Amino acid sequence: MQDDDFLQELGLPLGYDLDRVEQRFVEHIKKRIQIIAENYREETIAAEENWLRKFYGYFFQYALHWAEEEAKKSKEKPNHPDAPKLKLAARETIHALQQMIVEFSQCYLRLNCFMTLVRNVIKSEEVRLGIQGNIRWTADAGIVLDRNKKMKKKLLDDIRRYQDARETIDKIEAHLSNIGQALENLLGSAKKEKFMRSIVAALRTADSKKAATALKNIAQEKKKFTLDQKKADVLQKIIADEGNALTGLVFGNIALLRGGDGKLFLRRSETDIAHNANIHELRKIKAFLAKYHLPYMEYKLDTLQLMRDKLLVIGSLESLMTIYRRLVAGIALPMPDIKDVKIYEGEVVNNVKWLLDGRYQEIPKILSWANEVVAEFRQGRDDQAEMENMPLEEISVIAAGSED
Repeated sequence: MQDDDFLQELGLPLGYDLDRVEQRFVEHIKKRIQIIAENYREETIAAEENWLRKFYGYFFQYALHWAEEEAKKSKEKPNHPDAPKLKLAARETIHALQQMIVEFSQCYLRLNCFMTLVRNVIKSEEVRLGIQGNIRWTADAGIVLDRNKKMKKKLLDDIRRYQDARETIDKIEAHLSNIGQALENLLGSAKKEKFMRSIVAALRTADSKKAATALKNIAQEKKKFTLDQKKADVLQKIIADEGNALTGLVFGNIALLRGGDGKLFLRRSETDIAHNANIHELRKIKAFLAKYHLPYMEYKLDTLQLMRDKLLVIGSLESLMTIYRRLVAGIALPMPDIKDVKIYEGEVVNNVKWLLDGRYQEIPKILSWANEVVAEFRQGRDDQAEMENMPLEEISVIAAGSED
């Protein structure tokens, strides 16, 4: 964009001095940022940031062209002996200051957009829920929220694992039933109960040695006196085959079958009971999230406000552009008196160096923190929506016989 097109964009005629152009430029930038923030759309923010970079570029170009013309006009005017060195030091900071101003403005734009996003969601949620926030967020609530997030993930992971374990557990139950039936036919009811308790106890604690011993001891027991040897041999083989299949299945799926107390699930009813217990805990988490849904969002809005306040400690759109304009003007215009040199050095050049050396590094940190806050806000909103839509239904538990 040519300088005259740039001035026309600002609504200024040709030949305006830098002070007036800078003032109108800042007004234009602030108005545009406000419009963008109030009509915030994530899909257009990158384009708006690109516009911001380009428009600042047009001003910087105009300012340097203005400086060249002013320097030509005053070429014959005297400068104090200390002025040339100071002007050179000023020139060396121009590009970095331009970059800082652009990044500051982009960060300011993002923060305003983020605050609009959060504020609009809060208003929408207040309308949807028919309430206004009357519960305040506290540090303790944040601790509980973090704990609930971790707990929620574990509970849901366990529920999915219980679901995945059902087919395996059905096979385990079938093997246990076959072993139990064979034991009753081979040794009678009393001894069947004794051995089944030993087998189940060993399997439940994932003790392969005890499980093998329990199955081995069956062969050493006296069979029922009414049972012939041929039938006994058939039953012993059934127990051995079923036992091998059972132990292979259990010890090959320990992680899948592990319960909250460290013991292994062997019955469908056990996973169903554990499922219902997890559902009960998830309902508590759901109630907590519902209670602190609005306070959490308001807390994130307050955090973004603090981030913007921290950014404004560095300066403002007006103050940064003012010091840039004074930096350029000092390079272009003569400084015949030592007083002019000292004022330019103390109020402009040193201040610019202080900004670049100390404050510039804060801008990307603030933007990074703001991005994290918004990411957490969005995750919290998604967690709430997920919990609201989660059925959290319990399972009807069918009682099963127990040998342990």
